[in-house]
Amino acid sequence: MAATAARENNDADLGKTDDKGNLSGDISQDKVDLNSATLDQIKAIPQMGNKRAQTIFDWRATHGKFAKIDDLDKVPGIGRAFVEMVRMYATVK
Repeated sequence: MAATAARENNDADLGKTDDKGNLSGDISQDKVDLNSATLDQIKAIPQMGNKRAQTIFDWRATHGKFAKIDDLDKVPGIGRAFVEMVRMYATVK
């Protein structure tokens, strides 16, 4: 029971998001801003890969800035699970 309560407290701290869906808290330092990042900066995000980075970069060039991090799922080939993972490393401003 105590372990469950401790885990829930930790999960609550990690799950806080701002109005754009960016994860808040201590892990938000040095996040890549997907609205201003170069292709190389996007490629540097863990699990991104060259193809996904290029697709995100091209989508932004065509459609404009992302209003919130969840808008990544509008990019072809990007799914919910990937958006949730990227939330730890990326932001939109």
